[in-house]
Amino acid sequence: MDRYGRYPMTAPKQMVYTLLLAGMYFGASWSITHLGRDIRFALAIFPAAGIALGALLCWGVRLWPGVWLGAFGFNLYFFNYITPLTDTTVFQEILIASGLGLAQVAQALFGVFLFRRFIPLPNPLNRIRDVLAFIFMVGVVGCTVSGFLSLLILTVTGHLPWNQFAGEWLIWWLGDVMGVLLAVPLFFVFHQPQRFQWARPRLLEAGLLLLLFYVTSQVVFGGGLSYHQYPLVYMLFPCLVWAAYRFGPPGAVRDSSGQPGRSLGNPEGPGTVCSQVDRRIPGIGGGLPFGVNGDDPGSNRRGYPG
Repeated sequence: MDRYGRYPMTAPKQMVYTLLLAGMYFGASWSITHLGRDIRFALAIFPAAGIALGALLCWGVRLWPGVWLGAFGFNLYFFNYITPLTDTTVFQEILIASGLGLAQVAQALFGVFLFRRFIPLPNPLNRIRDVLAFIFMVGVVGCTVSGFLSLLILTVTGHLPWNQFAGEWLIWWLGDVMGVLLAVPLFFVFHQPQRFQWARPRLLEAGLLLLLFYVTSQVVFGGGLSYHQYPLVYMLFPCLVWAAYRFGPPGAVRDSSGQPGRSLGNPEGPGTVCSQVDRRIPGIGGGLPFGVNGDDPGSNRRGYPG
């Protein structure tokens, strides 16, 4: 096992994980296209960018073909059913989809490089300075690659006007940053050794918590209640606090990672909901799924805290 908690993979296992990563990437990308509105080339939230980075960090960079395969398949689907490319042959469409897939791979590999350069521990969720390095270096800086390269390809091939490049890139970059901050922590918390045993009572409690969180999310974001003068977003935080205290980072990450996806279907728009959370409860930090334990001396060793 290396210092990032990974064991060597056999060739059959690596192939299985590569196909699994491709399926996860395509599934996350496909599902998010059905939540947003007025989609052109950029998506406001793109969890697949976080899935690609998290998989390469926790499973190894040799799985990068899975990122390309998932991105290639999604790009072909996107160009045929979401935003069709005009005056393009099938061969040209395949070339463009391949180029955009390579851009996704380049961004994921760049994120792995930044992570190893600025974060000495395999799990950045245990120290505040590692969390900040992950947000600003891996998230903010690392997510500049895919949008630039992909939109450059689309612009050079004549499918995007140059005067729209900056606006599309900003949305693309924000979507990738949100995807990284939401999806990568899932890999961190489930890749580390668990601190507790999943006994039957705890499984029952986790199931009740997920059910309560789902019902509460439907009430807050589903538009079933018309009490707009009341801050219904507060109803989510008891569930998040319960998950954090009873189940640690895995529970908090699992619950909070599902919140933005549901908020995309909100009539007021995802930006309104997120701004309400930031403005009314500034200590939450936008609900990012980071369970920081402070500068715990026990988390300063090179390995996952046991």
